[in-house]
Amino acid sequence: MMDGLLLIVAAVLSSSLAAVLSFTIVPYLVLMALMVIAIISGPYVGTRLRHKVPEQRFIQVFKFLISLLSVRMIVKALIPL
Repeated sequence: MMDGLLLIVAAVLSSSLAAVLSFTIVPYLVLMALMVIAIISGPYVGTRLRHKVPEQRFIQVFKFLISLLSVRMIVKALIPL
C-alpha cells in the first residue's frame, strides 16, 4: 500500500516538474492513472494467486511468457516497422 502512495507522490511531483518545463502531460493522464491502479492492486492480486497456483505450473507459465517476450523482442529487432 505504501508503494502505491509513493507512486502517487512521484506522479504529482513529476507532473509539476513537467508543467514547469512546459511539457504537456495531459495525453498521459489516463496511462498514469492506470499505472497507479495496477501498482496498488498488483501485490494484492499476486498474493491471492500465489496461494492458488501450484509452483510447478507457475514456473511453466513464467518460462513460456519469458520465451514469448524474448521471441517478440528478437522479431522486432530483425524486422523494423
